[in-house]
Amino acid sequence: NVLAYTNRCPIGVNPPVDNSGVFVTSFSYDKGATWDSSLYLTQNSTFVNRYPNGVIANPPGNTTANQAYAVVAGPILANGADWDGGTFASRRLDGANSSVTNLQNAGATVYQNMPRIGMCSGTNGNVYLQGQNFDWNNSSTAYYDGGVINRGVWDGTNNNFTWDQTNIYHAFSHDPS
Repeated sequence: NVLAYTNRCPIGVNPPVDNSGVFVTSFSYDKGATWDSSLYLTQNSTFVNRYPNGVIANPPGNTTANQAYAVVAGPILANGADWDGGTFASRRLDGANSSVTNLQNAGATVYQNMPRIGMCSGTNGNVYLQGQNFDWNNSSTAYYDGGVINRGVWDGTNNNFTWDQTNIYHAFSHDPS
């Protein structure tokens, strides 16, 4: 019976960071009759987040609604102008166990833009979503270099998600022009 909606906060929201790059999940335990909109998942001051996606993920064996997790992902807008990887965050619905992972492209396993597509949670408590790998190095026009599958694996020891990325290469050529 838990419903959730993830969005980017407007400027002036008052967690510690006053920018429009804060992700919040609003959730309801009663099928939408009442909502709690105070579950902030990111509060990055260096990286500004944009265009989030979010789900509720239930750890294996959990039967208590407020101990399920809101999980969000979205692209990083570094220095206010450049797309630079992604943010992956989770927090239990009761506010405990907050975790944020920022993966900038320079240090990431797989280069990606817009990690937020088709986000879903599995029955094993894991979370999955797609990003896009665009290659800007061989041309002034970027070309698509594969889809990136981002997997958040439930870590019951640390009560958060460990993230990994796999690039799925395409089987076609692309002319940048």
